[in-house]
Amino acid sequence: MGFRIEEEPIDHLDEHATITIAFTVERILEVSLPDGGLGGIRLTEVAVDSPWIKDYDTIKGEGPTRWLRRFDTSNWGLLSAHDASGRIGGAVIAFNTAGVHMLEGRPDIASSGTSGCGRTNAPPGSARCCSGLPKGGVCRGAA
Repeated sequence: MGFRIEEEPIDHLDEHATITIAFTVERILEVSLPDGGLGGIRLTEVAVDSPWIKDYDTIKGEGPTRWLRRFDTSNWGLLSAHDASGRIGGAVIAFNTAGVHMLEGRPDIASSGTSGCGRTNAPPGSARCCSGLPKGGVCRGAA
């Protein structure tokens, strides 16, 4: 079963929002600094004791349907993923946008976020490969 990626106008965020970003956090990455950091950075995947649901769209004032009113989206892009059943996920790419703190005020950084993480039958390489962050964790982009 194949899928296709399409570029869409940013004002299609309402359609993008129909795919949940919610996912179950079952694993996290622990960071260690071998030799006090001189040996690099080691990331080790570990299971969490008690899995939880992460759903950024439930945070008041957040979510794709609010972004057109909240931000200047003229520098944003929207990609959607479709299979034979219809829309299965997507990604929003934002750059050079005042108020998007992940961009650190820099015009040379882009930030992306995906939807479709909750789908268990999403095709390999699609948005299903989200991984969890610890509660309160921050991610510049999800794949």
